[in-house]
Amino acid sequence: MNNKVIIAVIVIVIIGVSAGAYLLLPSASGNSLLPSGTAPDWEITVSGEGATPTVVSVSDMTEMPLTNVTHTIKGELATYVGVLFTDFCEQSGVSWCAGPVEVTASDGYAKTVNLYQAWNSTQYPEEKMILAFVKDGEYMTKETGGPVQLIAPSLASQYQIKNIASLNVGLWTIQVSGDVSNPMNITGLDITCFETKTVQLAFAPGGEPQRTSTWTGADLWDILEAAGVSESATT
Repeated sequence: MNNKVIIAVIVIVIIGVSAGAYLLLPSASGNSLLPSGTAPDWEITVSGEGATPTVVSVSDMTEMPLTNVTHTIKGELATYVGVLFTDFCEQSGVSWCAGPVEVTASDGYAKTVNLYQAWNSTQYPEEKMILAFVKDGEYMTKETGGPVQLIAPSLASQYQIKNIASLNVGLWTIQVSGDVSNPMNITGLDITCFETKTVQLAFAPGGEPQRTSTWTGADLWDILEAAGVSESATT
């Protein structure tokens, strides 16, 4: 093999390695799910009784754990990238005992979801509820449903809210009413005021195999007594 052939082979190898390295390079933020370029200048205001007031930008969201989901909205199939709704809430000062979340678009259109729906969606890979800001490999704009859109595959099309501007978070509430002398609305914050007990019990969630877990919470009878349950109550 002469010197020219050897040099040619070396050049080809270098080019191939360089191209491969370029293709493997992550985006500027270090997350391979993100497109190139700068994230849109857009913010979501988080407020309400169940949250610490804060403002979260799309740039902030790019630093959170990201996921993707493919979903069809009004006949259009697309792959969206964003933050799990539950992760967004956890990292944005939402209380552990939050319940209803009113999701409002920039034009005032709003729908309410709850954190149980959001958490439950994570158990099914194709139904993950996310706040998306990338669609088919491109940052979303107002024209494409963004800069942030709620993608909730298990919910109807009217819940796929575009141009999200704010989340108003309420507390999860348990209503104690009926044959009681002191009707009560208990939030997660209130329930911690009751004496707590810890038990180990078997449980089969949603038809899954039975498993034993450790549970800590308030005694139901203590709550009923605080509500003034009648001696004539049966259910």
